[in-house]
Amino acid sequence: RAWGTEGLRAWGFGKVSGVGSAAADLKTGPVDASQIEVLRDMRSQRGLPEHLAIIMDGNRRYARARGLPDRLGHVKGKERLEELVRLVLVEAGIKYLTVYALSVDNLTKRDHTEVSQLVELIATGLEQLACHPDISRNRITVRVAGALDHLPARLQDAAALARKQTERYGGEGGVLTICLAYDGRREILRAAQQLAIDLQNGVLSEAELTEEALGERLYTYGLPDPDMVIRTSGERRVSNFLLWQIAYAELYFSPVTWPEFDARALVEALEEYRERARRFGA
Repeated sequence: RAWGTEGLRAWGFGKVSGVGSAAADLKTGPVDASQIEVLRDMRSQRGLPEHLAIIMDGNRRYARARGLPDRLGHVKGKERLEELVRLVLVEAGIKYLTVYALSVDNLTKRDHTEVSQLVELIATGLEQLACHPDISRNRITVRVAGALDHLPARLQDAAALARKQTERYGGEGGVLTICLAYDGRREILRAAQQLAIDLQNGVLSEAELTEEALGERLYTYGLPDPDMVIRTSGERRVSNFLLWQIAYAELYFSPVTWPEFDARALVEALEEYRERARRFGA
């Protein structure tokens, strides 16, 4: 099944004007070949994050600056994510990519029409991920994290399909986690409530109330904590994203909007990450 409606181009992982491929027989979009070479060099030299998290901000700002409807900004943002999945997981060889796609606040505080458009766009994207040959060929596992029972049925079904169709790959080619109906405070509260119930029911003892036990009850259980968080569009806050998990993550704030966050912007962020000394409080 081809990627995308509304003029979205197919994404792939193959040659880029004279650059060798990291995965064979796959078509590629128009990405700067020199930046792909840089990403591959970074991959060979190591020093990249194992887990990269991204707060994808600025779709509406991008559209309004160009006199376009908000919907087209979200379409462009979806297109950018498709490109970044390839650049991060395949070209750079980063194992885990987690993106903030839809918060609880987005669902409850934004205009109903915009939310309906977002839901349809994300659901369509998840359905495409579930059956796209490039995902299976590169053995990429897709996860969805958040209060999924708060999502419309259309989006719940699409999330379940993507998870079911890709879990067989076991994350061999990377893990893409899409956060939907996500709220970091509620995630921690939910985990704490589950701990309390397990303690009351004798499933856990007081001695077993540990950070690890709480982590096992988070939406992201099974993933390592992010090493780096990128936020686009110039905002300098984490907006309730992965509050427990990013305690020691390196934060990077890019001035460009998410639809403009291309290969060059990614390279700049990763270069800064490699220059930082991570001390974990030591």
